[in-house]
Amino acid sequence: MSDSTKPQEEKDSAPLLSAGAVILAGPTDRPLVALIHRRSPAEWRLPKGKLHAGETAQQAAEREVREEAGLQITVGEEVGSCEYAYPNGEGRGVRKRVTFFLARLPEPQPLQPELRSFDEARWMSLEEALTHLTWDNEREMVRAAVTRST
Repeated sequence: MSDSTKPQEEKDSAPLLSAGAVILAGPTDRPLVALIHRRSPAEWRLPKGKLHAGETAQQAAEREVREEAGLQITVGEEVGSCEYAYPNGEGRGVRKRVTFFLARLPEPQPLQPELRSFDEARWMSLEEALTHLTWDNEREMVRAAVTRST
């Protein structure tokens, strides 16, 4: 949809700010990627979520990874950001901007998904992750993170 055909409220409203992380573990030439699986709607995705009041994007990314995947991480450099719109349940489009950061671990750590929303968390090879991820923009973030980490 071009910008000129978007609903007026979607164009006028500031995007909701969110942050997430691409978590890589293991050797740089064969990294594993941490993904979480949402029950409903069913999707494989990167850990991410909204910024809380007074929180930086980096702090939000670290908190979301802790909450959704059960990992304590420190994020590094920004990988990139993406913006998209989704319906808010009232028939209006809500814009969301997600900034992703790179987190690197020497080896995979146990993942513990937050069971209210997610039924699985898994380390996957790069190829598996790119196949399983539901959203193209998250595949692009993983590719960018792998390129930056080598």
